[in-house]
Amino acid sequence: MPDSNPPWRTKLGILLLGLAVSGSAHRQSVLTYHGSADRSGNFIIPGLTWERARNIHLDPSFHPQIAGHLYAQPLYWRPSGSPAGQLLVATEDNDVQAIDAGSGGEIWRRSLGRPVPLSSLDCGNIDPLGITGTPVIDEATQAINGDAMVADVAGPRHRVFAVSLKDGSPLPGWPVEVAEALAARGERFNARDQNQRGALAILDGRVYVPYGGHYGDCGDYRGWVVGISLRDPRDVVSWSTRGRGGGIWAPGGIASDGRSLFVATGNTIGVSTWSDGEAVFRLAPDLRRREQPQDFCYSNRLARARLARCRSRRDQPPPVGCAFRPRCPAACLSARQGRPGLSPRSQPPRRDRRQPRVRGCRVAPDPYGAGSLSRR
Repeated sequence: MPDSNPPWRTKLGILLLGLAVSGSAHRQSVLTYHGSADRSGNFIIPGLTWERARNIHLDPSFHPQIAGHLYAQPLYWRPSGSPAGQLLVATEDNDVQAIDAGSGGEIWRRSLGRPVPLSSLDCGNIDPLGITGTPVIDEATQAINGDAMVADVAGPRHRVFAVSLKDGSPLPGWPVEVAEALAARGERFNARDQNQRGALAILDGRVYVPYGGHYGDCGDYRGWVVGISLRDPRDVVSWSTRGRGGGIWAPGGIASDGRSLFVATGNTIGVSTWSDGEAVFRLAPDLRRREQPQDFCYSNRLARARLARCRSRRDQPPPVGCAFRPRCPAACLSARQGRPGLSPRSQPPRRDRRQPRVRGCRVAPDPYGAGSLSRR
């Protein structure tokens, strides 16, 4: 993820367009990255028509001040029965702010600790490093959950927080110190070398946090998913790649179909056999490792021969590591080909020729610079 400062005012204005274009749009809260657990980004805005879109312009009265660079997607919360909604913004300065979506005024602000300066890390490209992955809102507990990289006297620490949507106060039992929670389970989590870029998810009463490494692949990092009970944060489950590396890098982080969690890992480092790198995993909510062929799919330098057999035998069950279903989906092909793949059964219908075509696959918005927000 580049540490750059694009024209954030215009880009964030476009991002907030769906939340500010009409009163009817305000009825749809955006509780997670791209608006849904499956990361579809399918926002329905009844009040936005082609005619109205021609007259959209920046709102000069909407300019709340934001401290710190903004990598995480802002979320939108409208309490039941409330006439107004609020934007939830988390920054690399480890500040979480609630902003009135109508006036732009600050409702509350909570600091989660000092962010980590780049100079204290062995590699990376975000300076300072605080909250990078998009948090998630839990309607049941009326809280926003996220991960903050915090500078501690003992070194950088990852802390998973839960703060009230009402006033930003921490919920009882939070934050959770990730390294300590995993150490209690007999697992080693190197907080300094781990980074948290992907969006969080909630499923079956747990918040799930994905981890990868820093730009530059330094140190002993792995792909991790850590699940924490929302009701009892002492109840922690986890999954990690067997090889070094294999980070969960994508800003979309963890996707879910309401029953399972799905993550994609990057390449592993210094391994001679496949060790969970360059793969897509389907994980159960308990995060226990399963070796069933329907639960993972990989394609890397260590598996090309296996995939060649898979693709040449479409009428036979695939070998282990080929598919989520008893067919050979193109999803097993390397992501470096620049296109997502689907099995023959799940190919989409022929596209209407009037619809615009988009090359490649965009997985995240750009980071935004420090300053103020704007809306259209």
